Amino acid sequence: MSSNTSGSGVNVQGAARSRPNNAERAISPRSNANSQSRTLPFQQVRDRALPQMETICRAWLPNGRRQGNWWLANVPWRNDTNASLGVSLTSGLWRDFADPSVRGDVIDLAQKIFGMQPREAVEKLAAMLGVN
Repeated sequence: MSSNTSGSGVNVQGAARSRPNNAERAISPRSNANSQSRTLPFQQVRDRALPQMETICRAWLPNGRRQGNWWLANVPWRNDTNASLGVSLTSGLWRDFADPSVRGDVIDLAQKIFGMQPREAVEKLAAMLGVN
């Protein structure tokens, strides 16, 4: 695994999986032959991502730009010629200005950009942020 980090210490390439403690808000994965029997710290990952939102946006939406407390970028999952995607750098929430029904938090953003399931998105963010 790569250990590339941004200036803020966030590993933008990914890292080893981490394990939450039982006190954290977490959900259990669906049981199937490939799932591991551990819970994922969704809220801890969201909380840890919040102060790193600009770094995350620069890594995931490199053609965007900061405008005030927002990161504005073209929507990467459709042919977008305007900066229709806004990510709040203060709340960690995002929305598609062209389709107000398309919005969410940083985990939802990872799902949309990378075509991941929620579990995969949390694991990716946890690895980037060093969440144990």
